[in-house]
Amino acid sequence: MIISDAQVLQFMNDIKQTAPSWIAIYFNLSELKAHNQTPFILENAHLFLQKSLQGHTNKVFLLSNNDIVVFAQNIGLIKLEKFVEGLMQYFSNDPLTVKQLGKENFYRVYHLGQSFEVLFEAVQSFASNDTGVDYSKHIPLESAPILPFELMVKLQNTLRQADVSNFIRRQSICWVNDQNKLERVGMEFYLSMEGIEEVISANAKLIADFALFKYLSVLFDKKMLINIVKITQGLDPKIQIHINVNLRSIVSKEFYECHKAIKRNVVVELDRTDIVWDTPGCKFAIDFLKSHRHQVCMDLLNGPNLKLFLHSDVPCDFYKIICQEELFGIYQEDFEAFLRKVGPDKIILSRCDDMGLVNKAKNLGIRRFQGFLIEDVLRKGQKEPSTASKA
Repeated sequence: MIISDAQVLQFMNDIKQTAPSWIAIYFNLSELKAHNQTPFILENAHLFLQKSLQGHTNKVFLLSNNDIVVFAQNIGLIKLEKFVEGLMQYFSNDPLTVKQLGKENFYRVYHLGQSFEVLFEAVQSFASNDTGVDYSKHIPLESAPILPFELMVKLQNTLRQADVSNFIRRQSICWVNDQNKLERVGMEFYLSMEGIEEVISANAKLIADFALFKYLSVLFDKKMLINIVKITQGLDPKIQIHINVNLRSIVSKEFYECHKAIKRNVVVELDRTDIVWDTPGCKFAIDFLKSHRHQVCMDLLNGPNLKLFLHSDVPCDFYKIICQEELFGIYQEDFEAFLRKVGPDKIILSRCDDMGLVNKAKNLGIRRFQGFLIEDVLRKGQKEPSTASKA
């Protein structure tokens, strides 16, 4: 797949002498909804166009802003309309593809005999101004925070330069076997929220803005994904890798590159708030993950919100519930109903710091646990004390 604006300019220079025999079709895919701009979908769109133009001299380019430009020679209007309609059907669930009389919002046709310089200057201008960062590709416009331009530029520059390697944390996910012994079955990688706060708050007092915090933390996710490829190289292949990221990070180029480089299936952990705020986007992301045989874990469930997610139609492989006394008290009925619905094998009890609660969870059939107490027991190589309870 070609992703180079400079290559487009070079190609146009090469065909300048024969420009009258060429047409260019410019597809405004960067204006599609964020969930329609994943690398997986764009690559399929690119391949669709290449296959549609077999038998014709053509060149198909995917630009760095996610637009696609097609160059074709000696092609009839009927053939042209057919493959344009085909691509529109591919994105048929997106408002951009709705035809509006007198408005070419999805694509524009350039007859290069008359419009060569117009297209060349447009691509040249875009290439020279590209900063390499385009948040609109991954964050829906309606959820992006509104900030003064100068402040956003300052934050973006700071975050691009930040080294997140010191903020990446890892924690074991353990299985309690029949011999009452802890066995590491997974390893979660996540970013320290305190580290992100430290970097952002050092430049602007904006950490209290939750929407902004989620928006900016996507930048850190991308950096973490690059690091995870190196970190996990020596990890036992039997250990399941869990990656905790924002929903929008899944549709980023960095996640796609991580997916290709890591060469193993992973469990992607998603914050329950992401799922509530953007259920359609979440379902799309889950379909994308499952198409590559990855698994999904819904993170940060607790007693008060179990009933909300009891009838959720978001298909997850695991559900991570925060270990609290209330699960076995005022929310026990909701907890047990949730267990009956999804099955105890899909539950990971997290933030465990009370072995008494762990034992109660075991009695309900739960076997996966995570937390500093669990990590400490595992590190010491001891059996899980069946009777100890933290006061």
